[in-house]
Amino acid sequence: MKHLARLICGSLLLALLAACVPVHIAAPAPATDPVQSAATTDAAFPVTIEHKYGSTEITAQPERIVTVGLTDQDALLAPGIVPVGTSEWFGGYPGSIWPWAQDELAALGGAIPAAVGGESINMEKIAALQPDLILALYAGVTQEQYDLLSQIAPTVAQPAGYIDYGIP
Repeated sequence: MKHLARLICGSLLLALLAACVPVHIAAPAPATDPVQSAATTDAAFPVTIEHKYGSTEITAQPERIVTVGLTDQDALLAPGIVPVGTSEWFGGYPGSIWPWAQDELAALGGAIPAAVGGESINMEKIAALQPDLILALYAGVTQEQYDLLSQIAPTVAQPAGYIDYGIP
């Protein structure tokens, strides 16, 4: 009888724990048909993104992205986008690609991004990379820096309402 009670209690405990674990529903697999993928991507543009300095229109799928935010490169690598330039924020890793993202960069076959600054933004290096989009999300760009970056390429700063280096 004790064993039956333990078995019932154990089963109830497992059922309770299972009810507490969030269920992850997998997203559909990405399309493998390049024509369908291109059509889906093209349908996303043009897009206008609101941010602390106004709004930025991105008219087509960007192919050459520079990140001046200190961790923006990680957000790009996760879905498979390799930036052409990054900001060095704490030194020691080429292209500011830290160990947690180096395997992803290697898997994507991407070149190590060029360093475009650290404590300051090197506008000349950014311009030389000929980006079609500049991300300054986890950054502290001033209005003056934003204006200069926007002359090089469409630039997106952090959303209004978030402090510098404070975007979640």
